[in-house]
Amino acid sequence: MMNSKLNVLITCGGGFQGLTLVKVLKTFKFDYDLNVFLTDINNENITKYFADYFVESPPVNDQNKYTAFLEKYCNSNEIKYIIPATVIDISILSSLKKYFFENYSIYILVPDKDILDIFLRKDLTYKFLQANSLPALPIYFDFSEDIHFPIILKPTNGQGSKGIIKIQNENEIKKFQKETSLHDYIIQPLIKNFDEYSFDFSVSPKGDISNFIIRKRNFVTLGFACVMEYISEPNEKLLSIADSLKEIFSNQNFTGFFNIQIIHNKDDDNYYISDINPRIGTSSVFSKFIYSNIVSTLFNFSSNENDLYKYSNKFNYKVVRYLDEKILPHQKLSIKNIVIDLDNTIIDTLGFTVERCKRLYYQLNPQIPYQLEEFLNFCLTTISNGKISSLIDSISNEFEFNKEELLRIYQKILPPVPVYPDALKLIRYLCENNKNLILLTMAENQITQQLKISSIKNFFNKIYIVNEKYSIKTQKNVFKDILVENDLNPDVTISIGDNFYTDIYPAYLSNYKCLFQVQRKNTYIPNIFPKENINNLFYISSISEIIHYIE
Repeated sequence: MMNSKLNVLITCGGGFQGLTLVKVLKTFKFDYDLNVFLTDINNENITKYFADYFVESPPVNDQNKYTAFLEKYCNSNEIKYIIPATVIDISILSSLKKYFFENYSIYILVPDKDILDIFLRKDLTYKFLQANSLPALPIYFDFSEDIHFPIILKPTNGQGSKGIIKIQNENEIKKFQKETSLHDYIIQPLIKNFDEYSFDFSVSPKGDISNFIIRKRNFVTLGFACVMEYISEPNEKLLSIADSLKEIFSNQNFTGFFNIQIIHNKDDDNYYISDINPRIGTSSVFSKFIYSNIVSTLFNFSSNENDLYKYSNKFNYKVVRYLDEKILPHQKLSIKNIVIDLDNTIIDTLGFTVERCKRLYYQLNPQIPYQLEEFLNFCLTTISNGKISSLIDSISNEFEFNKEELLRIYQKILPPVPVYPDALKLIRYLCENNKNLILLTMAENQITQQLKISSIKNFFNKIYIVNEKYSIKTQKNVFKDILVENDLNPDVTISIGDNFYTDIYPAYLSNYKCLFQVQRKNTYIPNIFPKENINNLFYISSISEIIHYIE
């Protein structure tokens, strides 16, 4: 189990930017029990169905009320980090940065106010770029200059491509001036033949800077990059810009996420910085495909002092973003009883076995003429081709060990049971809401032994060790017996598991109210022989999603 909590609050995060933050946070594993808290002014929003906790916030424009709300909520929930999803409240948070750290040891992950004010205005950003000898997309400051049409007008305080106006000739600009003041716009040349790139990175409160995620934005609509390409080997001009940015931004005054957009004018082969966004880019989820954890640096967990662009692979990727749907009941279900499978639903059974094999290797070494990785590969191949029970036979035959002696050593190796963090989160939630929890396991004896001394057993009202009471042919009866033996009403009972045949279908035959199949990568067993439509079956990728389904 995790050693300590990592509670992160995302503010104004009900939209796609907040959803991006949740995805990025939950993509990577931390040595902490990660809990993602969310606030938004709208009670109904997208991100709350993916965060761990949600609360409706007061309006940002009432700064005193909003600040008081944040203080109370953060202290009552032991928040360690605050990250704004958008620029809506970023100025308020920046002004509170020093106060929250000095009084509550809470990090607000935004740039200092004087830095932030620059990046929230396009005219000041242009001057910042010029002052730091960075390539900036040219700006016309007034119409007395020699302007070459066509041009574009960008709102000084605008974000992304919102509010951009194209002007083809002098007549159009005169017409525009009659209707609107140019005071709140900047004027730039319209580049017709161009490519777009983005740099995504983070800066920690210590001033450490993460790896840069360098992307080509192949197709953009409404400011969102929907088709993008990972640049594994940036050209010299992109590298030069990135090196300059690293030198300037490696400073604790620049704390936070950054999304920097680059325009490549293909006519003159020059690259220009067009925007510096002091927030996470919605396409930062790209990081999970190249295993570049920009969040870890932000939380002071690591410092990327090596090659700024060194990733775990050098392949080019193209990522296509598209709409997806999530089905939820209109109203949360009134459920009293929860039957939960143990193996690969609550605990990582395969991870437990791998850890045992690793410890077995160290006990038998140097009698095994393999490196650790080779030995583990042998063990995993054996398991994938048969059963865990055949593992000892295979090891004894391959390395000429005495089978009985090997089995005796193996059975004494009992590492801690690895509990999935999302499962622990759900179990605690269910206990807090006084649910009747029943655990099912078909685990081998060693896992069962560890379960009996594990603290998670205290969460359950009853534990059924299926192999001790049922044969393979009668295992399907366990769900019906649970109802009868415990006098449970199936209309207020659900089943949760990863295996369709042992956890889902038998519960369906016993008329359980709802069924949840957890589709963990490389563990769950689907229904490969569908015979009927099961309308009360929900597929979930994380077991903690069930919190959104039941009262």
